[in-house]
Amino acid sequence: MTQPRLVSRIKAAAYCGLSPTAFSQWVDKGRLPRAVAGRKWDIEAIKIALDKMSGLDAANDNDPFEAWKRSQEGGK
Repeated sequence: MTQPRLVSRIKAAAYCGLSPTAFSQWVDKGRLPRAVAGRKWDIEAIKIALDKMSGLDAANDNDPFEAWKRSQEGGK
């Protein structure tokens, strides 16, 4: 059985190894992406953000998370 791409805050926090409160703090600080589709988080966007924090995506100039983040901020 495949895992759903969109998950609850609790499941997203667990995926990251964070408490739900710490997960929300990371989202508020912009370390992790905000919810999409109401109150669901996109696991793929979280994976990209975690890769970036870990330095695994440092060579990628076309970072999809950064592009998504800019689009959410109005292109800043």
